[in-house]
Amino acid sequence: MVLDVTGHEPDSFTLPGLAAGSWRAFEAPVRPVDVASFRSGVTRLLVASDGSTTQLLEASFTGPLSIKVLRQTVTPSVHSTLKDPAQLLGLPAGAPVVSRYSALLDSRGTPVTLNHVVAVPDPDSPMGRIVTDPSYGIGTALASQRIEHRRQLISCGLADWPGALDPASAVVKTYLIWRGERPLMYIRELFNPDHVSAWTYEQPPPVATPDATRVHDYRLGSSDDEKQRLLAQTDLLRPAAAALFERLPLPEGARALDVGCGPLGVLDLMSEAVGPDGWATGLDTDERMIGWARESVAGLGLANVGLVHGGLPSPQVPDEGVDLTHCRLLLINNLRPEELVRAMAAATRPGGWVAAQEFDWASWQCDPPHPAWDRLKALIAEVFGGDVHVGARLPTLLRQAGVTQVRVAAHAYYWRPGDRYQTLLPHFAGLFHDRMVANGACPDTLHALTGALREHLAHEDTVVREALFVQAWGRKGATTRP
Repeated sequence: MVLDVTGHEPDSFTLPGLAAGSWRAFEAPVRPVDVASFRSGVTRLLVASDGSTTQLLEASFTGPLSIKVLRQTVTPSVHSTLKDPAQLLGLPAGAPVVSRYSALLDSRGTPVTLNHVVAVPDPDSPMGRIVTDPSYGIGTALASQRIEHRRQLISCGLADWPGALDPASAVVKTYLIWRGERPLMYIRELFNPDHVSAWTYEQPPPVATPDATRVHDYRLGSSDDEKQRLLAQTDLLRPAAAALFERLPLPEGARALDVGCGPLGVLDLMSEAVGPDGWATGLDTDERMIGWARESVAGLGLANVGLVHGGLPSPQVPDEGVDLTHCRLLLINNLRPEELVRAMAAATRPGGWVAAQEFDWASWQCDPPHPAWDRLKALIAEVFGGDVHVGARLPTLLRQAGVTQVRVAAHAYYWRPGDRYQTLLPHFAGLFHDRMVANGACPDTLHALTGALREHLAHEDTVVREALFVQAWGRKGATTRP
């Protein structure tokens, strides 16, 4: 157990199954969500209940939980906002407060919650002793010692979980614990999205749309964190993309489209490919992505690149078509990839290039193998909402759209513990938990599979082979099929 009572604050903390996190995780901004908006009944119970969170979690996930105090200090209170903990506790500025950061751990040592407690120091009272003794779990201690109290919910919503690929992926609640007429504790609980579903009714299942290139229910969102993830992905895939563009000779003054460009995509490579007398256009149906792309293009000084908020068909495409139409990791998130590829071909001039880059999950495996990997991967694929093997279908999709001289290449990536994508599969298991349950999966089984897999992936000898990254390209024929 790590206990710091000197006021020293380490830069970060590390817990099993959790990427190195900073103390900001305990105070990350909350996006408010109404209790009734959470799809999971367990989530609604945890957020709205007036009882012990620890006992509810133990009852929900079948197993004892333990407390690990990461840091505990006594500091003067400050009043920064109307909802500052000290203000809520009715303390004057400068009054001493106990500030405690802790994690609730399952039997494997994986954090189920990250907690921040602010309390009135009173070592002579039962409540005071509970919060100042790091061996106590507050909810369990209150129940076991039969201390009368009540809880008042202050807020609930979504916030970032340390190391999660998507932002605002974790349920969070804040509340006060009262004894008599006096509030004595402020508590903030952030729930691990692999244990507690954050899926809300604001995130509907994918639906069809007349816009062939629009992606619905893009679960990774368009937050600042997602921007950074996509830019990092751009760096990872840049060598493969550069090799692809070398295979696509373009005429002087060429015009090209990157469909679903995100915050940068391949626009820098496309800018170089079309040359100073050519023009590259990035399309994206997410307005915020286009805003980020404008920042990237301006920062790189790409004078021959334009950006359009929208998809295909687009009025920006000239009547004669463009010399190259490209997309990357767009088809896997699209309900109708055939229509999207046909729209790309329709935007391309006869003899021009159509190119796509997508993953095929068939090769996504861990070594040594583990049954939990195979089971979770199969369950997730059933509810993913797109074709997880679309990479393998690229040649056929291009040919069906009237593309000829189709060629294919592929790239493989390997990960080890500590790499960002080593734990992508269990991350997906948390993200799609409710969908898998609705599809017939047992929640307890999902919990057990996810825990076993995280433990396996954390072993220093476990290697993950990423899904095969497939590239396919060809020339549009004299006519394009409708």
